[in-house]
Amino acid sequence: MKKSLPKSSANPMKLAKKLILTGLIISWLIMPELLWHKLVFVLHTFYESVSFVLEEMVVHALGWEKFYAQMTVFYFLSAMAFLALYLLWLRLPYMIQRFKAYLNSLGCTLKNKAVDTWIGFSLLQKIKFLLFQFAGMAGGLMVLLA
Repeated sequence: MKKSLPKSSANPMKLAKKLILTGLIISWLIMPELLWHKLVFVLHTFYESVSFVLEEMVVHALGWEKFYAQMTVFYFLSAMAFLALYLLWLRLPYMIQRFKAYLNSLGCTLKNKAVDTWIGFSLLQKIKFLLFQFAGMAGGLMVLLA
């Protein structure tokens, strides 16, 4: 008797968004060096533009010299970056704990699906599956030894 898998109660749009985000993160991690350089260039240009606008606002609003305005904006943005890193540091243990729980849940779900699928296989399907697995492992070993 073949068991049918239960329907997921998760929203398919939410799952699609998670898959797209995961795909983007993975593609960014394996992105070529030239694309990394272009991404960093764009981010640096954005930082310089924001910095320039803030400097001009300080120079015209407060009447300071350009040097002092640049130093003020630089230290202000540095303090904001350190504050963001500190807040991330405070939330990091919770985020890691949540990620571990998610991975554990995902592992249990995959294990249960695999066990249910294995139980649902007929004897002939089980033999075929094991033979194909053995052939794949043996072929992979031969490729490594060649």
